[in-house]
Amino acid sequence: MKKTLMLILFAILLSACTGYNESKYITEGSMGYELSSSRSEAMAREYFWDGDENNTVIDVPAELSDGTPVRKLGGFIGIGVPASFEIKYDEAIDTETVTGSAVTVNDAENTDDGKEETAVVYKDIVFTVNVGRNITKMGVMNEYNICYNITSHGIRQDDGTVLVYRPTLYFNVAPLNTAFYAEDGILYKRDTGEPVMTRQD
Repeated sequence: MKKTLMLILFAILLSACTGYNESKYITEGSMGYELSSSRSEAMAREYFWDGDENNTVIDVPAELSDGTPVRKLGGFIGIGVPASFEIKYDEAIDTETVTGSAVTVNDAENTDDGKEETAVVYKDIVFTVNVGRNITKMGVMNEYNICYNITSHGIRQDDGTVLVYRPTLYFNVAPLNTAFYAEDGILYKRDTGEPVMTRQD
């Protein structure tokens, strides 16, 4: 009985090991990565967008500059903490948090309560994600979570309005990738043909 309990406990602990228990976060170019505990592979964690509408292609590379293969697009770190892939604004972009149809600016001048509501303008945009050949696993691929930072923040315009993008994702997969493929911008698992993530309507 004790042996059985020990085996069950060992299996639980083993299943909790992600390979990223002591990961190290790094950035290269416009992408943030987690390096695995052994530093033998990397997980693409974040893409930092500069707000340029002509710069919406995200290349998830096959490897980092030092040759470390990029094996995951999101996943888990520590003992199982979700680390979804995200598209975020670059920190250099001055953004406002959006709630509903207006933006409340807390440091506005010439108002009685120190707050001002600004009109929000919405615009559709498509991000193309090119998945590298070495990606074999993905975290929870939910379009809402991936684009949350972009949809919940806007960029202040010269006319005083705040521009908020409504992103959709279009995926391509490198031909040599053995785990995933894409058709019409939708990701599929190569072994089952099941979609990894569908577009939000």
